Amino acid sequence: MSRRFNLLEGEKIILENPIHWRNYIAPVAAMIACLIGIALRLSYKEFNIINKIEPGTISKDMIYLFSYGEVIIMAILLLVLSIHLIKLAYTRYYLTNKRVIKITGWVNVLMSDMLLERIETISLSQRFFERIFDSGDLLCVSAGATIYLDDVYDARGFRQTIINEMTKKNSSNDKSIYIWKNLRQGTGSTKRILQS
Repeated sequence: MSRRFNLLEGEKIILENPIHWRNYIAPVAAMIACLIGIALRLSYKEFNIINKIEPGTISKDMIYLFSYGEVIIMAILLLVLSIHLIKLAYTRYYLTNKRVIKITGWVNVLMSDMLLERIETISLSQRFFERIFDSGDLLCVSAGATIYLDDVYDARGFRQTIINEMTKKNSSNDKSIYIWKNLRQGTGSTKRILQS
């Protein structure tokens, strides 16, 4: 899947992470069950019950409504499940050297991002089955915003990569602050720092 956002100047993608595959199991199983139900209902020999009804008791419209109602309900359920699967397929989490990005949607795209230098805490939540399937939920919190990354594949690794990038960012920021202080004070040690 192609990237659907623009990178900032000097920014590069470090990690791209989709939603975990276990989220596809229930919708796909339900879709298969609906298709089997529709096929069985349409192929059932006794489906045409119009000939068995006595004339004048029930209108033909009501018979068709009850006969095809199950098929219509299953078709609507198939549509809803298809939309849910498309939403899952078009949800991605990106980690760049400057920010964490969450993108959801296919037609209506929602993009949330947070600069790495603004992140204060990263919480990891893994339930029993998420630990078995190596997934989890991450919550990135800053002073004014929160990004919830749900069902991240390899959540521990993703969290550790974010922390590593934050550490790199903070260590380079500390060095630049130290250089700025030395430039303001006019000390000779600035050249040594810039050369290292």
